[in-house]
Amino acid sequence: MNADVVLLDLELPGMSGLDAIERLHSMVLVLTAYDAAEDVERAMQAGAKGYLLKGASVDEIERAINTIAGGGSYIDPRVAARVMTHGQRMTKRQREVLRLIAEGKSNKEIAAKLRVTERTVKFHVASILNRLDAENRAQAVAIATERHLI
Repeated sequence: MNADVVLLDLELPGMSGLDAIERLHSMVLVLTAYDAAEDVERAMQAGAKGYLLKGASVDEIERAINTIAGGGSYIDPRVAARVMTHGQRMTKRQREVLRLIAEGKSNKEIAAKLRVTERTVKFHVASILNRLDAENRAQAVAIATERHLI
């Protein structure tokens, strides 16, 4: 299928909308009733370029499609503030550190594997705990697993 922009819901019969996003390899605009920050972030991580809530005006849908077709991204203003304050955006390096923590690696082992100092690893761990609002490494792994971040 050759399409400029695919309009897709997260709830599909027979498959997850997130799975569909990953398979489409197209510019996907999600149009859904799900407004939780986690839903938006999962869709964007899966490859969606835009996210709108059902009930969006025709003008807003057109604006989102044109933005995405032009190479940009678009998030419904009604959920954008929630996503921005949700605080779970992590860098590629932080996700890498988190995966190694999930494997039971110590800061020293992580530092050796990533070829950085232990101090750098400690900084990443502190940032991860803060972003996930976790009290310790185990809780961070549990939260990240629940949110499909690792």
